[in-house]
Amino acid sequence: MFAPFLAYLAFLGTAIATAQGGQQLNFALAMVLLAFVLMLGTGDVLKLPYRRMMAARWFVLATIPGTMLYALRGGPPLVPLAQYFGILVCWAVVWNLFRHLKYSPERAFMLYLRCATVSAIVGVYQQITYLLQIEALYDIRWLTVGAAGLDVSGPFLRVPSLFTEPSYFAAFLMPALYFAILRLSGASRRLSIGRSVLFILALMCTFSTIGYIGLVLCVLFAIRLSL
Repeated sequence: MFAPFLAYLAFLGTAIATAQGGQQLNFALAMVLLAFVLMLGTGDVLKLPYRRMMAARWFVLATIPGTMLYALRGGPPLVPLAQYFGILVCWAVVWNLFRHLKYSPERAFMLYLRCATVSAIVGVYQQITYLLQIEALYDIRWLTVGAAGLDVSGPFLRVPSLFTEPSYFAAFLMPALYFAILRLSGASRRLSIGRSVLFILALMCTFSTIGYIGLVLCVLFAIRLSL
């Protein structure tokens, strides 16, 4: 049960943080550390298929030259060690999540869709409360400490949802947006009509150039698929 909860925070917690003694603590990173501690306690860390983690080995090899150059310049040795530790911990936690999902792309995508639904609801909610001029409801920077300042496009808010900026939110919605377009075109029934409209509406509320280009590409791909 903990692994999917971690995924929700990892997907949606890019800006959810708190400040402690002038240091910002991202909740998603805190959950990763907690998950790794639980992996140690339950023995999950010993169950990972390390022989299949070839990407981690290539990463270590690729970073050796930069690490050596950093060391030759007299950089503190704890810095690269801390970075290696953090990256490898994240790697292990994510790999363990996929293990709990039985390495199923279908299960992983369904988890993503649930996260996308939550973020889309928050985004649309922000737009509605902005139009109603209820600042305490649309300006959620008290929760998303790492979020950029609010931006507008004409009379509308460029909604960031739970992300650090609207364009990041728009990029996150792209896979869901593609299936939303397929659903409305009749090419796929993976999503409901209501959820499809929700994803498109949330994307439109970002007023992101990247998002709009992605929307056009999704439509073009959907048309090509139907030919």
